[in-house]
Amino acid sequence: MKIRTTLLIVSFFISVILDSCSQNQGDDDGFSMTESGLKYKFIEQNEGRKAEVGYIITFHMAILNEEDSILSATFMGHPQPIKTEVPEPSFKGSLEEGLSMMAKGDSAIFMVPMDSIYKDRPELIPPNLKDSKYLKYRVRMLDVQTKEEIQAAEYEKNKEQRMKEEQLIKDYMAEKGLEGTPTSSGLYHVVTKEGSGENPSLSAEVTVHYTGSLLNGSIFDSSLPGKVPGKTVDGSPITYPLSGFIPGWQEGIALMKKGESAILIIPSHLGYGEAGTGGIPPNSVLVFEVELFDFTTE
Repeated sequence: MKIRTTLLIVSFFISVILDSCSQNQGDDDGFSMTESGLKYKFIEQNEGRKAEVGYIITFHMAILNEEDSILSATFMGHPQPIKTEVPEPSFKGSLEEGLSMMAKGDSAIFMVPMDSIYKDRPELIPPNLKDSKYLKYRVRMLDVQTKEEIQAAEYEKNKEQRMKEEQLIKDYMAEKGLEGTPTSSGLYHVVTKEGSGENPSLSAEVTVHYTGSLLNGSIFDSSLPGKVPGKTVDGSPITYPLSGFIPGWQEGIALMKKGESAILIIPSHLGYGEAGTGGIPPNSVLVFEVELFDFTTE
């Protein structure tokens, strides 16, 4: 599917380039002009919501010179569309104005004057573009969304993942004979040895021993010797600012008291999320056995 999508994108831009070559031998046939001076031509235009300032747009784009040589393009190499918020036009006749004219599924060509693009910094004009009057931007609009729509989609995506992880955690706790209820964020803090006194604040430096593993029992890190193959440690607990840890540690260790040992079961959104890191796969629930030796009170 990805290969087919790539071929469709490349085919679109090739067809646009050939179309331009047949029409643009020194003239601007087929182009219209906005009141601000932006030249444009729609290759494909759909009915739909336009990309207003503040909307989030996703698009592929090629930048060409007046001879239609491609200077850069998002569809080359490993195709990666641009996803960004529509800004206010930076000058009259700017590309931003053109983008705000487009709806989802539209394809268009915009010609932006070089002297407007480099008005304040003419020395930055590349040598091969010194004699060019315009830069051409060929754009295919993939999506037009409001910030609220982005947030709603992200919420639904996260909701599905969180529900999946909640069940995985429940199954893990049942298997290990652990009991506890989650905090509002979804973190589980299971005390295995009681401590005493106050809790550390987020600004505190904490001194701990820890061992981190995945739900399958695979250990990815530890401050204790012999826990991680190939990792050499002297067996001393680590001291580090609590604010420097992942959110699950920040919340979980702040629930602990000096001398306490606990198991922190951390959903992925409080750990390393969709990205993962090192030996931690994306969307991994983390299990930390932590002993809090001391912390600063300032």
